Amino acid sequence: MRVDIEVARSADAEDLAQSLAAQGIKADVLTEPDRVTATADDVALVEHAVEEWTAERGLPFVPLHVDEQHVVLSPPGS
Repeated sequence: MRVDIEVARSADAEDLAQSLAAQGIKADVLTEPDRVTATADDVALVEHAVEEWTAERGLPFVPLHVDEQHVVLSPPGS
């Protein structure tokens, strides 16, 4: 399953893609610098990996599940 992840800051896209790849999730930065596409068995696996990435880096963003193919990183409470 392919999941598009919209990052809050374009500068984070490459780091997120590398972190996902290190966890065995195929990930690529799209031509738009604020998006990463990940391929995994289910969206929950991707969301969990993104949550770990934000926590490890102390980033003030949470992954919001939009639908089965889209996750958006946004500030809490938005």
